[in-house]
Amino acid sequence: MDSLVKKRYMIKPISKLAFLLLCFIGANNVQAENSVEKIIAESTELTILKQHLLQDPHNRDELKHFKNVEVTVLGENVEIYYDDDGFLSRQFKTRASRLSVAPQRVILDDKGRLISIAFTNLRFHNLDYFKQFKQLRMLTLRGRAMVKDGFYEVSDLPSLEELYLGGLKLKKISIGHNLSKLRVFSIGWNDVNEIVNLNRLSELVHLDLEQNPLTEVTGIEQLKKLQWVDLSDTKITQLPNLTSFEELTYLDVISSEISKLEGLDKLKKITYLNVARTKAQLNIDKFPSSLEYLEMGVAKLTKMPDFSNLVNLKKLGLGNLGLKKIEGLGNLKNLEKLKLRSNPIKIIEGLDCLVNLKDLNLVKTNITKIEGLDKLINLEKLNLSETNITKIEGLDNLKNLKQLDFSETKIRKLEGLNKLSNLEYAKFFNADIAEVAPDAYDGLSKATVKLLRTPYYNNLKTTNKDLWRKLLKEKKL
Repeated sequence: MDSLVKKRYMIKPISKLAFLLLCFIGANNVQAENSVEKIIAESTELTILKQHLLQDPHNRDELKHFKNVEVTVLGENVEIYYDDDGFLSRQFKTRASRLSVAPQRVILDDKGRLISIAFTNLRFHNLDYFKQFKQLRMLTLRGRAMVKDGFYEVSDLPSLEELYLGGLKLKKISIGHNLSKLRVFSIGWNDVNEIVNLNRLSELVHLDLEQNPLTEVTGIEQLKKLQWVDLSDTKITQLPNLTSFEELTYLDVISSEISKLEGLDKLKKITYLNVARTKAQLNIDKFPSSLEYLEMGVAKLTKMPDFSNLVNLKKLGLGNLGLKKIEGLGNLKNLEKLKLRSNPIKIIEGLDCLVNLKDLNLVKTNITKIEGLDKLINLEKLNLSETNITKIEGLDNLKNLKQLDFSETKIRKLEGLNKLSNLEYAKFFNADIAEVAPDAYDGLSKATVKLLRTPYYNNLKTTNKDLWRKLLKEKKL
């Protein structure tokens, strides 16, 4: 009340009715806080969970007797909703975050029932323990949980929508009954080599099996609602014809054993594809035109793939593919990011049509001269580190350039950056720079220039300590 009275006299006088209303609101807020505390204190399910956890000395130490667990209650200040990608997220006052990313967090409904549990590095000797929480919508367990024989049957969680089991050393998972609402199934970073009855998850939208020694995914073809699939770093050798997955928007098979993706070009909604470090990338004749992100890499291509229909593509990664020439990118009018690192490319060419390009990576290529960039007027980031360029040139038209990286190049003189009025950061670590032009820093008042471990830097530090300190303070060294 005192704070409300003080507030009243700090601003213009308000009516008695308005003042009473403020008092009423304040009282309601206090009442709401007391109500939340009461729900938490009287929650039977929370008490059961707490008692179970604290039986283990490791958990007691990790949680400091439950003091490190964030407990919230759904209500006026806490809401759960689906974010743009379809994941359960929490809106708490002005903050928002996915339920699955919290380290130690529990959410109750207004009746004190558990609806969300997220724990990291805690021990649960038997995961069947969670079946008693019938209103549970999201369960996240990551790291150190102990599961008998590495086997777990997921079942009898009728309200569960998202399940994350990461790093638990699981070897086999069986899908039981009464999981009709499960939309997200994520079991990455385990030792899983078998999933039984996956086809029972008919409502599944998100499937994450990354970093498991799985060789096959039996029943996946029956999951017609799948939109997001991650099979990266698995031993899976093949997938059913992808035309079965009409809703698919995201597919990541990097570092898997998959050699072919039949029906890929027929997918109408897919926007993300990562086939780097796979044999599959060598056997793709046509890409789906809906792609916005494509990552290839670590293979030997005889020629540039056919990208002519990828008019929607925004990000393209083509690292370490043995490409000798930049070509075949003329139709990628919407491309914003291009990675060509670790290819034996000698000349910057074939980029004139990429007028929307913002980020160009040519690290570890055989380029000796900066050229062919004049038309890239929207370029903001340019990385030519670990190349054979000897001179800063060909950048005058790049008025929007903000970041440059010329580390470990053969550039001997710092010059030619004066017209880059929007430059914010230029990096020359371990470059051959031994000289700085008298006007090198003119017009670069906003830019940070890093010359660490260059001959110029080392020499100046020894011969002219005052200038070295001055430039260091001005972020020009």
